[in-house]
Amino acid sequence: MKGLKIIQGNLIFLIPLESVIHIASIDEVKDELEDLKIISLTDFTSIIENEKEIVFVKVNDEIFGIKVQKVECVVNIKGLNTFENDLFVLDFISKVADIDDGVGYLLDLEKILEVAYE
Repeated sequence: MKGLKIIQGNLIFLIPLESVIHIASIDEVKDELEDLKIISLTDFTSIIENEKEIVFVKVNDEIFGIKVQKVECVVNIKGLNTFENDLFVLDFISKVADIDDGVGYLLDLEKILEVAYE
């Protein structure tokens, strides 16, 4: 499995590559976003960062954009583990993924879409 590596603050998030349809600079597409659902990763993480890029994804025939601080690269996901943390619960993380340079949090895109538009 492959994932798109996203940097948000000091955390690494991963978007399943099969869901990614386009990546762009927010400045490049800001005038074309009126008819799309746009979600800010900051809304879910409380990590206040200057979001400069947007990743367009398709989930269950719905296309939406996720604003992120930085898109880094495509990575191989070597293994998936259950996300367990006694200090906090983050419903939008589906698994912890082992990648070449450590671990990343695999985003649950369905849950992000559901929570963002409740």
